[in-house]
Amino acid sequence: MIAILRVMTSFFKQQCLSFNKNWISLFPGLFFAQTPEAALILINKFSEGILTESPKLVFLLLYPLYCLASALSSVLTFKVILLQSNGQFFKAPSQRMGPFFFPLLLTSMGLGLVMIPATLAFIIPGIYVLSRYLFLPFLVFSFPTQKFGWYFSESNSLFHRNKGICFFTAFFSFLISALSFFGLSFFQEQGSLSAPSAILTELFLGILGSLFLNTWTATLFWEISKYERSS
Repeated sequence: MIAILRVMTSFFKQQCLSFNKNWISLFPGLFFAQTPEAALILINKFSEGILTESPKLVFLLLYPLYCLASALSSVLTFKVILLQSNGQFFKAPSQRMGPFFFPLLLTSMGLGLVMIPATLAFIIPGIYVLSRYLFLPFLVFSFPTQKFGWYFSESNSLFHRNKGICFFTAFFSFLISALSFFGLSFFQEQGSLSAPSAILTELFLGILGSLFLNTWTATLFWEISKYERSS
């Protein structure tokens, strides 16, 4: 775990602290990769009125979208990092979605069905479940023809070999999400944000949080994969 963390620290130092061609080229692609999350935030924001009237209907409609948007943003972020590692800085993350679209949707929805009750019961079980299946989107993207159960089994195996950093990443994801939610709620209750400003602020915080967490998780999977292949 220490070796992986050291490599990841070096990666972020090179890419985020060096204002060079690589840095400038990497970030537009990473921001583009968060568009599914951004679209979901807007859909969720404009469906709040319907939510109060028909919560079950909204849940049935938004739940698959939420799962898919989150997984797609993770996969696109991973693709941008792969392109960057091959020196293809200015290329958009393009790949046919057919082979991995339905496995991605099914696995993300399956994980969500476990995550929701685990998180509602208590935060710690939700963090634990997330840490075990942190790498599902990347495994689906990398191995789109595997069986449904294989993705959960393989992600669980990666977790057992890297428990510390996986649990830390899952905990940090919950922390960032909570800070973003409660911070926005605080400003709204104080009346310091108008309706348009609140929407833009929520969108900005959502994209920023998604950008950081997806980049960290995708890089973690990439480094773990390289480390295990070389050892």
